[in-house]
Amino acid sequence: IYGDYDGNSLIDAVDVSNLMAAVSSNTALTAAQKKAVDIDGMRNVSTNDVATIKRVVEGKDLNQVSPSKSR
Repeated sequence: IYGDYDGNSLIDAVDVSNLMAAVSSNTALTAAQKKAVDIDGMRNVSTNDVATIKRVVEGKDLNQVSPSKSR
């Protein structure tokens, strides 16, 4: 599921919090995590991806979490 950092089949605040911590500390992500959270398809995970997932969790941007055409 795109946006599901922890792989529990939900996109929630825990995903946002854990992903932000990982991005902030440059923690290496697994291949599955990268695939799930590289929302913009730029082949790197950034604060832009975190912000998009956060908007989805807040119900503000429900159309943004879908497979990128560049995958």
